[in-house]
Amino acid sequence: MLIPALKKVVSFILDSVYPPFCWNCGGSTDNSVGLCALCAEKISPIDKFCSRCGSVQQTESTPSCAYCSSKRLPYEFCRSLFRYDGVFRKLLTAHKYSSDTAATRILKHLINSLPLSLDFHPDVIVPVPQDRRRLRKRGYDHLVPFARLIASKLGNIPVLSLLRKKVATPPQASLSDSMRKKNLIGAFEVIPTPLPKKSKALLFDDVTSTGATLKECAKTLKKAGYIVGLLTLSR
Repeated sequence: MLIPALKKVVSFILDSVYPPFCWNCGGSTDNSVGLCALCAEKISPIDKFCSRCGSVQQTESTPSCAYCSSKRLPYEFCRSLFRYDGVFRKLLTAHKYSSDTAATRILKHLINSLPLSLDFHPDVIVPVPQDRRRLRKRGYDHLVPFARLIASKLGNIPVLSLLRKKVATPPQASLSDSMRKKNLIGAFEVIPTPLPKKSKALLFDDVTSTGATLKECAKTLKKAGYIVGLLTLSR
């Protein structure tokens, strides 16, 4: 009696982590990824981009573009891995706000299967700090598992919390573009570490939208002597 019951428990756990049906549409799938071929095809990696500002390019990757060539930016490099739309957006939302372990596993698979070479060689990966109240409510930092995966793909680079949010601010998603910029001015500070000056810090976040959070974090790191690059999962 014990063995059949144990098998049911194991099957339940496996089905929770490795769903037998497509996570997105519910259709059958013959792989362990959790997405059917049709839904997987709807996820778009970004393979042509401006390596200075990260904007998507139509024909080929460029070291700078018309948008950023005349701008002063607080970072040396910027890249996003996927387009933030459709299935990818649903996966990231489920991971971030619902602690959906199946979505997390699928996202890890997508990141792990993507070739990753950067025109920026970081000494450390720095996840964008979360608001402490929202972090307590959520119960975990949604960026950490992906930051660690990226770190392993880049040669086991350390993941360090070099920044902290020193003031509570309203959620960026609830604000207009102009208010997002004002909302975060002076909101972050650098945590002292023994890292030498001019260490290369790769700032990491889940989504690039207006870029206000990333720019403010990058400015804070740059003022402290770091050379900054940006990497996000999507934009």
